Amino acid sequence: MYAAHFGLKLLPFENVPDPAFFFDDGEYQRVLRRLTSAIDAGRGLMVVAGPIGAGKTTLSQKLMADLSVSTVYLWLAEPPGSDRELFQMILERLGARHTWDSRVLALGILRDKLLKLQAAGGKFLLVV
Repeated sequence: MYAAHFGLKLLPFENVPDPAFFFDDGEYQRVLRRLTSAIDAGRGLMVVAGPIGAGKTTLSQKLMADLSVSTVYLWLAEPPGSDRELFQMILERLGARHTWDSRVLALGILRDKLLKLQAAGGKFLLVV
């Protein structure tokens, strides 16, 4: 209804964050640049915190939309219930078929997959 009235081609107020509507100005632009720099530099951890509705999810969607094709990412809307679930999700995203025999074995497989990805010039990004 309002889309036709204002001549909009897309609905701007959907419940699903859309990186096409990312407000690339001020603090959002600064945070996006810092995250991108951290990924490029291979930093291990970055935290973005803010109240509900501040734009964290839209920011993460924009970040992932702009990633190079050599970056594999896993976006979790909510953290898994256990370390076992987390490892299984990461291993699956990296293409490893793994039955959970032990945490140590899973960590070894994860390490091997990440080293192979890095050797091929790739990176892995986990967004929770």
